[in-house]
Amino acid sequence: MGASVMFFGALNAMKVPSFAALGLFSAESLAASALFIPLALASSWAGARLVRRIDARSFNAAINVILLGVAVVLLAQAWAGARAAGAV
Repeated sequence: MGASVMFFGALNAMKVPSFAALGLFSAESLAASALFIPLALASSWAGARLVRRIDARSFNAAINVILLGVAVVLLAQAWAGARAAGAV
């Protein structure tokens, strides 16, 4: 687990110069991102505690249910946007 975190952290760090060169960072986007840092830290802490308190099978099932819900919401939003644009 730790190795994959380090890998993806390094991978994302390598993207920063390219994103900056493309002008994808602005003061507003960085400020908005900074607002989510406490949420990310709290979520990581809660997830680490949760995975130690329940068995892996139940944890994975809960995460899969949450991801399924997110997927359904995103698909509904995409469908509504496509209908509004007249693509469907």
